Amino acid sequence: MPSYKDGRVSLADLAPVHVPGYRLLFTEKQDYLRKLGTLDEANASDPQLLVPNYIASQALCLTTASYYTVCCPSRCDDIVAKLERAATAQSVTPQQITDVLAEGGAGHALTEVERSALDALSV
Repeated sequence: MPSYKDGRVSLADLAPVHVPGYRLLFTEKQDYLRKLGTLDEANASDPQLLVPNYIASQALCLTTASYYTVCCPSRCDDIVAKLERAATAQSVTPQQITDVLAEGGAGHALTEVERSALDALSV
């Protein structure tokens, strides 16, 4: 079974998906994914889709004309911007991230599981 823990999915594991009433997903060609910055080709024999990059990319926008594209705003953009503004050094501690997220505006108190995952990243 493939592992998806690092936010990557092998292109070999992807297949176009269609749900009635919605547009077809995962139909992009490898060249287009590369242009979007959503492709990791470190292992040429197993290119990987970078899921966070894909979700934030133009691939999920609706192209209504050759000059007009409609994209939904990401609910995470404001939180990421707040974290980036608060990070005044090259690295921050898990506690600094927790404090920023708990402040008004972001309004997200981390669960114990999230806090443990964050602490594990700082090792």
